[in-house]
Amino acid sequence: MKSNEQVTLIRNHIKKFAPRLSVKRGRGTSYCWIDVTGPDYGRLTEQEALVLYELGINSTPNDTSNCAAIAPEKWDYFLKLWGLT
Repeated sequence: MKSNEQVTLIRNHIKKFAPRLSVKRGRGTSYCWIDVTGPDYGRLTEQEALVLYELGINSTPNDTSNCAAIAPEKWDYFLKLWGLT
């Protein structure tokens, strides 16, 4: 599977549970990473942080920082975890 297809599957799966989140590739040298940011100046709400925790992306359920990132070496892991491959 090509990387663009993987990013699309990951984006669609996350947005199914938290549609307000922005899920896109990084810029510049972080282009291979997937950045997940909240709609309000990048901050995640408690509910959005909980969704990311339940999906396995955040390490704590109340991490309302301004960004969650998915490393390229974790893409296959998440796709298998979520049953998308």
